Amino acid sequence: MGNEIVNTGLAIVLKKKMNYSTNPAPRCEKCKHSEELENPHVDRMWDMFCKLTPIETLKVSGSGRCDHFEEKL
Repeated sequence: MGNEIVNTGLAIVLKKKMNYSTNPAPRCEKCKHSEELENPHVDRMWDMFCKLTPIETLKVSGSGRCDHFEEKL
């Protein structure tokens, strides 16, 4: 039984305590604050922006994340 991964009761309890999940983490591309806009310089290229703050729109990565995630409806 060397280095085998065993799904014992203990493993299940440990995963629960560490909030283990196979679900993808909330990402900017699925957030209501994000918006995809066409790149004005490159044809058929889109950039993602976060419009959380009214002060400035931030260019972000679609796979990025932050503490202000809210699901798009």
